[in-house]
Amino acid sequence: MISSSRIRHLGRGVPVALVALLVLPATANAHAMTGRYESPLPLAAYLGGAALAVALSFAIVILRAGPATAPVRGGGVRSGAGR
Repeated sequence: MISSSRIRHLGRGVPVALVALLVLPATANAHAMTGRYESPLPLAAYLGGAALAVALSFAIVILRAGPATAPVRGGGVRSGAGR
């Protein structure tokens, strides 16, 4: 059985939930675009900019990484275990 304090606690949350349901759709609807949007730039300009951004990010990573180092001969550091 549900205690009376639990029912009162739920009773306080119901008005808050109703207000939230009334307010939130208006907030989300404020960002809706109605009608057709005409971009000032052609699609090729956006695609070219995206390709350039990806190419530059790869170039920066490659240049900052530096050359790869050769592995150490002999298997690396030996521990004293197994002697």
